[in-house]
Amino acid sequence: AGGFEEDAAIAVCADARLPEDQIVNLLGALVEKSILKRQLRGSGARYWLLDTIRQYGRQRLRELGEEAAVQKRHLAWICAIAKIAGASDARQAEAFCQMDRERDNLWAALEFCLRQPGEAAIAAELAQDLFMYWVCHGPLNDVRRILASLTDMTPPESLPRACLLWVRACVAAAQ
Repeated sequence: AGGFEEDAAIAVCADARLPEDQIVNLLGALVEKSILKRQLRGSGARYWLLDTIRQYGRQRLRELGEEAAVQKRHLAWICAIAKIAGASDARQAEAFCQMDRERDNLWAALEFCLRQPGEAAIAAELAQDLFMYWVCHGPLNDVRRILASLTDMTPPESLPRACLLWVRACVAAAQ
């Protein structure tokens, strides 16, 4: 959602049938065929799909029974960025900038968690890692809404619920 960079394509798309070392060449081939659009920025490029092509790709993944697996890898990729953003070390500022670029992907990952009750624990960890990012960058109303929905999906008296309630309280206080 909202585009991606090469590292994201590798993290999300690589599997046993599509090795990591083939993805860069495939990105170039898809750009040449106008399936992907590319914008060069600084030392890298950002790619994106037209919405109709993106919808078709999602439909094909669903038909092949691979949509959930790809979305789980997408969630894991977002969680890896969030883990750095929540580390409170020298990498945090760059991770905040990356999360700004990947905001649409973050929301797509959170929406996936809302559709998959089994992902609530991962969503709670993601929320905890992104607490400082959200306080600094918002949008706090949207964050509070999605955290409330995720909290409703967690079992009472569970650690994921406690984490989500803590983040919700902190975001509410910051707001």
